[in-house]
Amino acid sequence: MEEAFNTPKWITNLRVSNANLWYGLGFSVAYKHQSSFLWQSSLATGMVPAIHTVDAQTSYRIQSLKLDLKLGATNLTNRSYSTFVAGPSVGGFYYVTLTWQ
Repeated sequence: MEEAFNTPKWITNLRVSNANLWYGLGFSVAYKHQSSFLWQSSLATGMVPAIHTVDAQTSYRIQSLKLDLKLGATNLTNRSYSTFVAGPSVGGFYYVTLTWQ
């Protein structure tokens, strides 16, 4: 069996962000869409459903302490999806980071 070209017809990414929107407060919001497509391999063959995800992050810069605080999520809605047939599901990931510079 010859492996197929397993790629969706459309992948769209839209992002809006501003690292310093107002007095050290920043944000980022990203939307991803991937159309459904036929996956063919020696392991499995089948349709991969369309994907719609939203990533979001807020940040705050404390200039006097040289600290950055970030709170965010990838796949904010925690709607599980797979990127190929017989592959793992991907869910939401939520995080808080503190960076000293």
